[in-house]
Amino acid sequence: METNMGTNQRKERIKLTPEQLYNMYIECNAPGAPVKLILQRNGLTPWDLASIRKKVRAAALDVLSKSGKPGKKQQVVPVEQGEEKGREGVSP
Repeated sequence: METNMGTNQRKERIKLTPEQLYNMYIECNAPGAPVKLILQRNGLTPWDLASIRKKVRAAALDVLSKSGKPGKKQQVVPVEQGEEKGREGVSP
């Protein structure tokens, strides 16, 4: 009696770096890109690509929603304190 081990085996997943995932995301978004072949080459499924797209979108929205210069923390000042600082620079 032979057992077919091939039907129950899963492909071993390759751990891709965030940089590799992003490059694959960019490649898949190119016009006319063979998405299925790109995913197969990287050992991924269409569901993986959908997940990556959600993560990229969320990260982009997070970064774009923050105003100000990169690296500089925003300081929240109460309105009253801000008005006082504005009056200090004005001479009567």
